Amino acid sequence: MAMADDRLLWWNGALVPWDTASVHVTSETALRGLNIFEGLRAYWRPSEECYAIVALDEHLDRLENSARLLHFPIADLRRSLERGVRELLLAIPSPSGLYLRPTIYVDAGGYEIDPKLISVGAFISWRRAEARRDRSLRCGISSWRHIPPESLPSLAKIGASYTAFRFARLEAVSKGFDEAILLNSKGEITETPGGSIFVLNGRTFTTPCLDAGILPSITRRIVLEFILPELGYAVEERPLTPEQLRNSDAAMIVGTLDEISAMISIDGDGFRGPDSAASSIAEVAQLYHSLCNGTRPSGLMQLVMVEPRV
Repeated sequence: MAMADDRLLWWNGALVPWDTASVHVTSETALRGLNIFEGLRAYWRPSEECYAIVALDEHLDRLENSARLLHFPIADLRRSLERGVRELLLAIPSPSGLYLRPTIYVDAGGYEIDPKLISVGAFISWRRAEARRDRSLRCGISSWRHIPPESLPSLAKIGASYTAFRFARLEAVSKGFDEAILLNSKGEITETPGGSIFVLNGRTFTTPCLDAGILPSITRRIVLEFILPELGYAVEERPLTPEQLRNSDAAMIVGTLDEISAMISIDGDGFRGPDSAASSIAEVAQLYHSLCNGTRPSGLMQLVMVEPRV
């Protein structure tokens, strides 16, 4: 099913006009933000007439795990969403880089235990989002603390938790920064509202461990397990303090939307590492983009062939 313009999305099994997809104002997702979601990048490869999606299966696996953590009865909704991603990509006119957001939401029964009393739905929204190259961010340490995993599962992408992230980002923008860095209750570095943090010293990259209360980011895993070893860098997962971040040679933020973005300052102070440190961040970004655009073949990318339009 194709439509004449960009105002369409996938909603509960079908492609529909954007304005027809709605839930009631008293639904659990409207009242309490009771939904889970994933963010997907689809890179358009014109020479192959296809989209390359970063780790589609892994993202949908995490969505399914989020559903289990929040006790959502989703049955075979995962497979339906996978079909929906492909149907949506085939229907969107004028192919370009895209950001897709598969979401599972609760209509009713948020406090129920019996899954038969809980009603869920799903949609996939999207927007155009081309690759971001040579992106740099001015960051600030937020006065807002990261939600502890004892209060809300950090292993799940929960819509409601991004309300807390919103406060941190608004504070950062009000101070003239591009992004916020959140600390946990121990005063350790966790993540930004949208990405994982890596710091560089010499030839070693360090990133907070999952025990810090961070999301198990898929881009973080790709950087940790594939990109950095491929480029010959040592990797450490351990707690990081704000002082260690400030005193590092360089730092970067990695995530689906951020891709690989250089961090150029903390609370207004730039990094004092050698020029080679900034070049290292650029090297990581270059390899990541080569995986996404197909100049470096990789099993990380899942291709969706697009039928010729007439």
